[in-house]
Amino acid sequence: MTNPLIYLFQKMWGYSKGNRKNVVFYIALSIFATLLLALEPLIVGLFLNTIQTQGVTVEALSHLLLILSLLFFLELGFWAMHGPSRVIENRNAFFVRRNYKNYLLDGTVALPIEWHTDHHSGDTIDKIEKGTTALFSFSERTFEIIQGVISLTTAFVAMFIFDLLSGGAALIISLFTFYVLTLFDKKLIPGYKIVNQIENSISAKIFDALSNITTVIILRVENLVLKSIDTFIKKPLDRFHLNNKINECKWFSASIFGRIAVITVVSIYLFSNVSSGITLVGTVYILYGYANQIRDTFQKKEYLCRHHLYLANVQVPTPLRPSR
Repeated sequence: MTNPLIYLFQKMWGYSKGNRKNVVFYIALSIFATLLLALEPLIVGLFLNTIQTQGVTVEALSHLLLILSLLFFLELGFWAMHGPSRVIENRNAFFVRRNYKNYLLDGTVALPIEWHTDHHSGDTIDKIEKGTTALFSFSERTFEIIQGVISLTTAFVAMFIFDLLSGGAALIISLFTFYVLTLFDKKLIPGYKIVNQIENSISAKIFDALSNITTVIILRVENLVLKSIDTFIKKPLDRFHLNNKINECKWFSASIFGRIAVITVVSIYLFSNVSSGITLVGTVYILYGYANQIRDTFQKKEYLCRHHLYLANVQVPTPLRPSR
């Protein structure tokens, strides 16, 4: 199966036709905004180190205030790029959803009667809606992926610069953590697929009931129909519950390994400097901040698997006529 991130980005890029210059522009803005934000631990660390080495004196006060003011300009610079980037990104997401839905509708309408006979309209509608919603949701949240990649890269670079051993330990634990999360995903994806297929069938049942509502009312079988639909709605409960338990175990593992990484990074720095008797508090904060940044990045990939699944589940042949 194609990597969910690559698959979703290819779809987003494909249906951004005519607007791709803006896609490149908002991605560039988002990258620079995230790079600015990544400087925060460095500024705070420098501030703390200055207090420790120079003290809070009249001579050092102006220097300390200057360092603190950098946080304000950092925030200002971040929003000067992040704000416009998000506006352009959301506008593009709207056009991606429109283009993709038109593509699916054109393809479906152009298909022969035989195809429609073999494929339930309710099932098709549910797949189209889930697919377009998934692509729209990804397209309006690509900044999270960008932030995750940039944050991860800058965090490792900073840690390797300030303490090589700490950076190495963080890298090893992170690789192991991502490996464990991948193992959980291999369990979750089939489970999500089962629930999704049952939900498609539920939509087909609801469509049947509502499209024949006049007959249902005339025959006075409303309760019978509702009971039948409710039976279908409850059908995926066991698998849905199992998916949730696996998912919570997944994020428990990510949280624990992430916390171990933070503790290990700071501990290695402390042990490596204990003999010298010089341990800068600001450097401790920098290592802690970037290790925590890596830990937070583990949370960025959760929705990718479901969105990938919803798009892959839309199996409508290529339109026989060009999209609008």
